[in-house]
Amino acid sequence: VYSYDLFERFGVWTAPQSSYCKLTIKIPGDAKPAYFGVYQMVEPVDDTYLANRNSFYKSTTGNLWKASYGADLKNTSTAPDRMGIENVTLTSNYSPVYDYKGKKGNLETSKSQLVDFISQTNAKSGTELQNYLSSKMDVNLFLKTYAVNVTLGMWDDYWNNKNNFYFYFDSDNKFYFIPYDY
Repeated sequence: VYSYDLFERFGVWTAPQSSYCKLTIKIPGDAKPAYFGVYQMVEPVDDTYLANRNSFYKSTTGNLWKASYGADLKNTSTAPDRMGIENVTLTSNYSPVYDYKGKKGNLETSKSQLVDFISQTNAKSGTELQNYLSSKMDVNLFLKTYAVNVTLGMWDDYWNNKNNFYFYFDSDNKFYFIPYDY
């Protein structure tokens, strides 16, 4: 909860909201509700999350991705194990490195968008890279996110393990990094 609060205090509006809650369960027939303790609640990064930030994002009709271990934003391979839609069942488990969280019909277009962003970012340097990134993302927001992340000592995200973060491309093709799993 402290971590998400720190993101909020530093203006990192892409971070999910978090709070504490007391959990009690009332069981029919018992006079007193059963108390189960204090837990953390974290806002899930999904369509509701996007809608809650519609005053920041150009629109909520963009492409949301969940990044797992190995999401280095360098490898543009579109092999099935790198980009796709997670499918976990009782008999199989498919978890791509880049897990698309949008509408299934947009997957191929979304893959192309992600591959283009990764390719362009890694092909440019110097002023050309600076101009490209300034046009494709809110660089100040990204740097604030990184600064809070370093302050918190997060080790299991993009900057260390290439893991446990989300990112979103809005309808203007702007990239937003979403810190997660603190």
